[in-house]
Amino acid sequence: MMIIYIILNLKNNFIIDLNKNYNKSLTNTFVNVII
Repeated sequence: MMIIYIILNLKNNFIIDLNKNYNKSLTNTFVNVII
């Protein structure tokens, strides 16, 4: 049970990191377009 929970947690963290990086690159592109 604990192992499943850890795996799910890792997966969620990975997805959150992906989203953060995606948003970062989006804002960077936006800023570059403005400049």
